Amino acid sequence: MPDTTTIFDNPIVMMVVFGLAIGLVGGVVGRFFAPIGRLTPAAIFLGSYYLAYGAIPDFPPIASTGKVFYSVAALAILGLVFDYGLKSRRVAATCAVIVPALLIFWIGYVRLTTALDLGLAVVAIILIVAGAAALLWTRSVDSAPVSASRGPVATIAILLALAVGYAPIALVGGSSTGLGLMAGFAAGLGGLGLVTYVFPSMTLGWTGVLAGLGGILALNDSVTLINGKMDFLLLLLLCFSLVFGQLAGLLLPSLQSRSMRLSQLVSGLATLIPSLVVVVLAYLRHADAFHP
Repeated sequence: MPDTTTIFDNPIVMMVVFGLAIGLVGGVVGRFFAPIGRLTPAAIFLGSYYLAYGAIPDFPPIASTGKVFYSVAALAILGLVFDYGLKSRRVAATCAVIVPALLIFWIGYVRLTTALDLGLAVVAIILIVAGAAALLWTRSVDSAPVSASRGPVATIAILLALAVGYAPIALVGGSSTGLGLMAGFAAGLGGLGLVTYVFPSMTLGWTGVLAGLGGILALNDSVTLINGKMDFLLLLLLCFSLVFGQLAGLLLPSLQSRSMRLSQLVSGLATLIPSLVVVVLAYLRHADAFHP
């Protein structure tokens, strides 16, 4: 009997296709109904998670990966509250500062209470500070004027860059399921970004930022605190994705004045550069993880 295996039998390919479909549909529908657009990052992440692990985790979750799933769901709901209910910027910003600490405590509770040492404590503190700064910075980019090469396209570019760069880090520190999850998430964000670039009619707000970036932070917490395998050099380099595109935009004032779309494109592509560097270095530094 002939072999009928195709690339679509590869689970990672299916996660990419599925994530891309959610991103495109969510982006189009989100033009007309903003809450759907803002919930799209969470939908992409949760859908990719389901394909990666083959099930919705039991509640309350015990394993760290299950806690990642429910963290994203909770952050999406919290974001909706800030976007459409409690619209206090100060309260929302305070909550965003607290979120990384809550994620680390919840996901790494067992490790932190049974094997806490100075090194682990320092790592946890650094992750808390970096996570809070990333959330607040990304939200400020999302709310900035589109004319300044910022706004929703720049926000999605940041999330996309972090997902692309974190995919090989998740493989090195975790497993192929983490790689697939981030690949699906990146593909979905790419589709959402394309729609938003063509039809710049929405922002992600607190909903999309908390859920999208929170998912990356939560998976990072799981890999770092639970598996104890993390290439901190790659993680540090990946942080440049948060600001590299914005710096490129600031250095191109004449381009901004000529074409907002072209300026956004340049800023978006520049945002991806640190992630591409991380992907290449991850392969060079951990080739055995890519070729078991």
